[in-house]
Amino acid sequence: TLDCTILRIAPTRGPDVSLRIYPARKTDLGGIDTELAWLAMLASGEPFDGLDFSLANLADLDFSGRSLQGTLLVGADLSRCSLASAKLAGATLTRATLHEASFEGADLSLADLALVRANEANFKGAQLVDTDFTGADLGKASFDACEGESTQFVRARLGGARFHGAHLREADFTAAQMEGASFDGALLPEVRLYDVVAHGASFRGVK
Repeated sequence: TLDCTILRIAPTRGPDVSLRIYPARKTDLGGIDTELAWLAMLASGEPFDGLDFSLANLADLDFSGRSLQGTLLVGADLSRCSLASAKLAGATLTRATLHEASFEGADLSLADLALVRANEANFKGAQLVDTDFTGADLGKASFDACEGESTQFVRARLGGARFHGAHLREADFTAAQMEGASFDGALLPEVRLYDVVAHGASFRGVK
């Protein structure tokens, strides 16, 4: 028998329903309102580690400081969500929508964000060790003061993005489009910048 967390939800209409949350497997929402279920889960304080919420609509929810390590969020909509200081190590967010979402101070080590759409997202101060942004749309995103090693930005679209004071050792920007991006004051030891498009980009004080 698998251990699970049971959340009892009292909708404004209809009978109470129970939501069973199993670790490391897809959560069965049983046909109940998805937004209602998410609000109940957030209120419970339970971790989200290892759960599968692929394709879920999670826009505008607050995950600040929560643990989502190893969570599957493939194709999910996290637009305008707050994930400030959240633990997302090893999470899979491939093809997720992250427009204007905040990951400030979050741990995204070993996370897969390939092909995400994250215009104006905030990654300020985030941990980006072995994080994969391959092919991601990161226009006007902020990576100020982020810390990373072997971070992948291969073929990423970084127009107008900011990396002020970022420290990204051995980051790979091969074939990235970074028109108008700013790396002022960044530390970029052993960074790879092959075949980039960088018209109007700023690298003042980069070391």
